[in-house]
Amino acid sequence: MSAMPSEQLAIQRKQLMRLLTFLLVAAGATLLAVVGMVYYSARLVDEASQQQQKLQTLRQVDSTLQEMHIFVRSVTVWNEAHTKVLAGDMGWMDENLGEYYSNYMNYPVTVSFNPNQTPIYASRDGQRVAPSQEAKFIEAISPLMRAVREESLSRKTMVSDHPAHGFSAHVSREAIVLVDGSPHIVAVSNIVPEDAAHRAGHLEDPLVATGQRVSSIVPRLSQDLGLFRPRLLLAGAGHREPSVPLTAPDGKVIGFITWEPSRPGGRLLKTAAPALAAVIAIAVIVLLLGMARIRRLFIILADNEGVLEASRREAEEANLAKTRFLANMSHELRTPLNGIIAMSEMLHQQQSDVRGREMTRTVVASGRLLERVLNDILDVSKIEAIQVDFERQPFDLTSLLMDLAALYRATAQAKGLSLALNIQPSAVGTYMGDHARISQVVSNLLSNAVKFTDDGGVIIDARWSQKGLKLTVRDTGLGFDRETSARLFGRFEQGDSSISRRHGGTGLGLWISRAIVRAMGGQIRVRSVLGVGSIFSVHLPLERQGAGEPALHQDAAPNPTRPQDQAHPLRVLVAEDHEVNQKVILMILDTIGAKVTLVENGALAVQAFKDHDYDVILMDSQMPVMDGLTTTKIIRSLEAASGAPRTPIIAVTANAMSADRFASLEAGSDLHLSKPIHPSALIGALSTVMAGGSDQDLGLPVPF
Repeated sequence: MSAMPSEQLAIQRKQLMRLLTFLLVAAGATLLAVVGMVYYSARLVDEASQQQQKLQTLRQVDSTLQEMHIFVRSVTVWNEAHTKVLAGDMGWMDENLGEYYSNYMNYPVTVSFNPNQTPIYASRDGQRVAPSQEAKFIEAISPLMRAVREESLSRKTMVSDHPAHGFSAHVSREAIVLVDGSPHIVAVSNIVPEDAAHRAGHLEDPLVATGQRVSSIVPRLSQDLGLFRPRLLLAGAGHREPSVPLTAPDGKVIGFITWEPSRPGGRLLKTAAPALAAVIAIAVIVLLLGMARIRRLFIILADNEGVLEASRREAEEANLAKTRFLANMSHELRTPLNGIIAMSEMLHQQQSDVRGREMTRTVVASGRLLERVLNDILDVSKIEAIQVDFERQPFDLTSLLMDLAALYRATAQAKGLSLALNIQPSAVGTYMGDHARISQVVSNLLSNAVKFTDDGGVIIDARWSQKGLKLTVRDTGLGFDRETSARLFGRFEQGDSSISRRHGGTGLGLWISRAIVRAMGGQIRVRSVLGVGSIFSVHLPLERQGAGEPALHQDAAPNPTRPQDQAHPLRVLVAEDHEVNQKVILMILDTIGAKVTLVENGALAVQAFKDHDYDVILMDSQMPVMDGLTTTKIIRSLEAASGAPRTPIIAVTANAMSADRFASLEAGSDLHLSKPIHPSALIGALSTVMAGGSDQDLGLPVPF
């Protein structure tokens, strides 16, 4: 266990102390916030209580006005009242107006008027008085009297079919007015007969007005609404909240009803204060104990951080060493593999007898199998490192599947199997995606299907649905049970150990396929019955460019020639230090009649570029004296300085990682071609760059 430097520990201790201080301050602020929230909640309760009391007081005033309307109408829609008031019967008005309103309705002031709005009767507290004594009352209600008279006349004159009797002819006005400096609640109403027979030809009706002081209803607010010390204030006398304004018909405020606020929230807060204080005290104690415990834990974590840091550095160094090992192993394995595959393919093409072609075919197949194993191992490492890159290029699905079917049809026929391709019309067309990776997935499924099927055949099915492209590979092979299906997509997994010994393989193909499909946003599923066969389904959410319009497809690339002069052979500068790779490249270029200049390091390549003109340059990456990346950069700088046209450069290297490809293109290469080199791939690359294409146009499998 390695210890951390004392200075770094001291810095961490200071940081921990600052953190603890911050936490204490935060805890204190939290407690203050809790107290503040409780106080704020109490204030909100008080404000809500005041708003509720205001609303209830306003409703009480409105209710008083509504009651006055009902009480007044009980006397004013009456045949006898209409007749007696028109006749000026004072005795009747004493009993049925003055005394009735005062004794039963608590309206102390009552005045009646003839149809000409001349006061003919007045009563104060149930006793008849001279109308002149109520002059100020009459003056205050005069606007209401005019409104009642005008509406009553308009109903009778403007609406011919409107009855002049009963409730439909009744008109009243209720309001708050200022009488001799005192707010009054008053009502003014016309007196109408109940039926037409008692109208007696009178167009206009007598009026009656009654009222009470607002101060008479204020004491009731304490009992009815629970207001504390309610009182009446005149406008201009000054008031404070809570209060309710009293408004005259003209909109002018003439007074206020106010009261002392009850503050239920404050009382609740005062009642709960002891319990709240106890809770806060307990929270503070728990917080302090927790902070002490956290402090000890942080000290332990600080002591262990050194160990974790050392472990992290070791893990990073191990990962870096793994990456370097993979890169070196890739380079060292691909270099001899390049000679094996390329030479065996060319040797196979030159065989004329059946036995020789059979032997060389075995060598070619073994070399390709070895290349596939190497690619699987490298793919696993790249997928684990999340270094998967996908191209997004248009490709024709029909061409892709036909090429794959042709690739495995010979192997299937050699085992006596049928291999059928079924592309539904809905699936025909051009798709956007990584042609190479989709080919890799389907190739893995086809390889397994042919490998583990001894009788029957294999069917490739393609169809399109709203969820995307569905590719299915069915076989009549060995099959497997549900337990095997659950672990089949794991790394280094196959059906069982006997299959592994019988058929070989790394057991990585399905794991890699699932990782690729998931990275594309799709799914891969399997259904199988032991002894009957298996169905592997791949769902890919690919974008379609068109349906039923297959793209142009070429089986072989044309031989490249010099674009300036078709009569001269292609001039190629090859920078390669490995003897086997030199022979491989020379033999491939010889098939197209190229004129080759061979150099063994980057310095010689730069000199050769200065001395002669070349149509294309094949550049290895790892060479003595000067590597390929440096050489490429120097050549590009020489072209820029002299204004010479750009010479296509193809990086032909055993470095197959994505970082290697990026480095090649950044240095100035037009293409990055990984070893082992297939003759068709190299010729296709030459054709691409001579046609002005780049790495994006090659259509070859691109490394992660």
